Amino acid sequence: MKIKNLLITLGLASIAGIGWYVVNEDGQEAPAYIPRSDYNTVAAGAEGAFEYYRSIKANIYTGEIESEDILKMQKALEKMNMPRAKNDEIEWESMGPNNVGGRTRAILPLNENANSLLAGGVSGGVFRTDDAGLNWSLIESFDPYLIVSSMAQLGNGALYVATGHSREQANGSGGSGFIGRGLFVSNDNGTTWEVVSDFEPSPYNTSSNWANIDVIKADPANPDRLWIGNNFGLYPYTHGDMTLGDTPEGIINGSNVKDLDISADGQTIVTIMSNRLYVSNDGGETFTQANCNSCFSGFPEGGFGTAEIAISQNNPDYMYVSLAQPNGFLLGIFASVNGGTIWNTIAPPGLSGGVLSQFTPFYNGLSAQGWYDNMLTSVPSDDVEQVLMGGIRMWRWELAGTTPGITAWEEVNANFASFPGGPPSPIYVHSDIHSDAWDSQGRLYIACDGGVFRSDNNGQTWAALNQNYTTTQFYSIAFNPFGQVLGGLQDNGSLWLSLEGVNPKFARQFSGGDGFSCEISQFLPDYMFSTLYNGVVFRSTDRGQSVFPMEDLAAESGGGGNDFNTDIALHENPNNENSEIFVEYIPAIDSPYLEMLSEPVVTDAGDTIIARIPANTEVLVEADNNDYLLNYTTTEDVNFYSYYQRFDEDGEVLEFHDIADTVLVQEKPQFLLAAALSNGVYVTRQPYKTNGVPRFYQVDDIVPGSPTSVEWSPDGDHLYVGYSGGTLIRLSNFNSAWTEDQLEFDSEESVIERTIIHSGSGAITDIEVDYSEGRGADASERVAISVGGYGGSGKIRVSDQAASVVGIGTFDNVWNVPSEFTGMPAYTVMMDVEDPEILLAGTEYGVWYSGDSGETWSEANNGEMPRVPVYDLRQQKREAWNVANSGVVYAGTHGRGVFKSSYLLTPTSVEDIVDDAPVLNELKVFPNPVTSQASVSFDLGTSADIEVYIYSIDGRLIEAFQEQRVGAGVNRQIQFDASDYSRGQYILQLRVGETWNSAKFVVTR
Repeated sequence: MKIKNLLITLGLASIAGIGWYVVNEDGQEAPAYIPRSDYNTVAAGAEGAFEYYRSIKANIYTGEIESEDILKMQKALEKMNMPRAKNDEIEWESMGPNNVGGRTRAILPLNENANSLLAGGVSGGVFRTDDAGLNWSLIESFDPYLIVSSMAQLGNGALYVATGHSREQANGSGGSGFIGRGLFVSNDNGTTWEVVSDFEPSPYNTSSNWANIDVIKADPANPDRLWIGNNFGLYPYTHGDMTLGDTPEGIINGSNVKDLDISADGQTIVTIMSNRLYVSNDGGETFTQANCNSCFSGFPEGGFGTAEIAISQNNPDYMYVSLAQPNGFLLGIFASVNGGTIWNTIAPPGLSGGVLSQFTPFYNGLSAQGWYDNMLTSVPSDDVEQVLMGGIRMWRWELAGTTPGITAWEEVNANFASFPGGPPSPIYVHSDIHSDAWDSQGRLYIACDGGVFRSDNNGQTWAALNQNYTTTQFYSIAFNPFGQVLGGLQDNGSLWLSLEGVNPKFARQFSGGDGFSCEISQFLPDYMFSTLYNGVVFRSTDRGQSVFPMEDLAAESGGGGNDFNTDIALHENPNNENSEIFVEYIPAIDSPYLEMLSEPVVTDAGDTIIARIPANTEVLVEADNNDYLLNYTTTEDVNFYSYYQRFDEDGEVLEFHDIADTVLVQEKPQFLLAAALSNGVYVTRQPYKTNGVPRFYQVDDIVPGSPTSVEWSPDGDHLYVGYSGGTLIRLSNFNSAWTEDQLEFDSEESVIERTIIHSGSGAITDIEVDYSEGRGADASERVAISVGGYGGSGKIRVSDQAASVVGIGTFDNVWNVPSEFTGMPAYTVMMDVEDPEILLAGTEYGVWYSGDSGETWSEANNGEMPRVPVYDLRQQKREAWNVANSGVVYAGTHGRGVFKSSYLLTPTSVEDIVDDAPVLNELKVFPNPVTSQASVSFDLGTSADIEVYIYSIDGRLIEAFQEQRVGAGVNRQIQFDASDYSRGQYILQLRVGETWNSAKFVVTR
């Protein structure tokens, strides 16, 4: 009941939270598998990834990835003579993760040492290990942007690496899905590499030979011979020759070789190209087609998709083939025990006549992806004949008797790391199995979407081997005030880099499946958000200890749409003067702020006041809307009554007991979370709400393509949404939209205005807004966008009228690079918070820099940053006295993990430390409110030991400690842990000799 309404404006004090579980794997955390059927849509699965790549990489004129675009760009980069970034000062440091691997299609045990291997990522270069996979190191001399498809070592020691794989669908060149650059050789154990002769694709021919080399194999019988299966046939090659050998007798070349295997003695060779199965029993001199019309071999004569071949390691007369249908379902697995003359089916089609079989190794719950993952290998044994096959998971088959037949396939691994609260799983292998390799010690290595795994017991148990195998493919990143990073990845869900422990590059899982756009609160860093395909958004309120989907978004959007890449954006304003959200504060009798009167006071109206909160008292208030704790100072006495009476409209007396004045409080802290989905744009004003379900509202229903980017203006009044077709939308008036009717697009009271402010060719891959005037200031007019797709120009565009323009045409091309680079896709753009004329662009080949608003550009791939696709660039835009990482830039790459650079961090000059500086100036605790870890910042005029004391609001000493030998300087910081503190207000005091200062902070849960 409202007795007296006091309008009070507030500052933010605190927020509380809830959660989901996280699973770990053996020594290295890895993403749990989320079945595609859990969030059904055609966008899910590997196919969804490739469609997304096409949307941001395809030639803007043809709509397809054109190989000549890719190869010409790479050639131009190799010859580039542009200046490096400003004084070469933009140095990038790798943040990892160094315990999670990315998609891998090739692994090679080396001849000279059983513990030495090479592994190649699809967009992360070649790595080497000399301890059987326990630690990896990058081979720096091999180009990092090449997709590695297959590797081989000849008997003479020469190493070969093939690039380009047909299963990657040639969707680009600097990341997964790219065509190859031919065949590479090293004659010095991997120290240097060169293209073999002219075995590389032509940059001017879209159907060029050597665009894909799916498989290469060393000939066990000839130390100088390599068998090559590429996109125009099967050929022998003699090491050092300038040309390929002749087409083997019996082979009809001209089509892509799907797979190839050679027996241990080199005499039996089996290969498949097009719909033809070939077998040689004379070391490759002659081949016979084993599935011709008149062969009656039992092997299919057509309908081939991908194929995998395994010749038995126990008997070369035993051989096996796994075939997928073109639609991705299993066509069948076949076995021969007489050298390929007669074949028997040992696994039937996964889909026949519209009916699923019991064995569907490529089926993900909605569609099948045998066109993407297919593996088959023979298990060495003196006692039994077995094969392992890999699709989404791995399966084992054992020969029963002498004639192969359809018998049960045993599932041998799990693609989730554990169960909640359980021990690490010894049978975990990441989903999507691609290839295998056995070493001389009988150890089996698997290459999959999660990097490299090994089994020492023929597949009974497994261990992940991804330490320093940095090949992860990030779509998006976010960071908190301490510099910890959350990122969304292809194949590996969303990972959390906490920077803690002995290995600061260690990542643990935040959410599973494929991960995309991420956000972390800069004011309440325990609140974190990740995404999944189909418009699913996850939230954690306890810094990733528990994670739950935001169910109301799914309900409001009708299931989330069919997005592959889910885009979200978070806006935070702790002091929104426009807020029309109010909360009632009514103190209870046990309120710690009430002061009991020595004698009751009876008013003229007959009310009896027994206690009051005096004016100018600091009080914590719990908000209704988002479960905040807010502090404010009362401007009048707030009374508590033992007796209170008033008359109603009929003149009847209403009596009340033990009731207080009601304070009507303006809730200035305002937070917005937007999700741009395939069926509309949705916004919640309650992203941190924990005392109920955060409500989402649809603010726009017109979708001019697939959403590819979304960003708020600094004042939160405008939301910019970019689409795959090149359209940029501005949704405005959020600072006037406080109710459901004002937000919902189909309400007569809706105040949201929709304006098309840009239309062009190529997907709008990122949107950046000028924050140089601050977070809560009037809407910034300066907005930059990045544009994907090969071809054309204007990959970075800037408008200085974006917040007010009523039409298109204000986004000017600032991508002023040499003509050979104008068509290079850009995936992200960043504008410096201090100087908006400084622009960074994340491109197909790393980071590019402009210090003059795009008039000139230079490459900025310095330090540890290679030329790999950079999909996300973000800068910490909060002030140095509020966060520990102000100005730091973070980069999410699609192939080499996460990087950071402090180049744009405001430097500390010599003048910042002066003799007459105060010994200890004002203290600032951040983040404030505090949920667990926090820091106090201050300027220190002299080097000293510092004593730290923390008191509760009633004066009890909670903790005391000392920091020794703290150097003089500005923005010195001391961290402390408040995770065990009770909820409430605290006072932190620092003492330097006889000088002391203090600051107040609030702890919430």
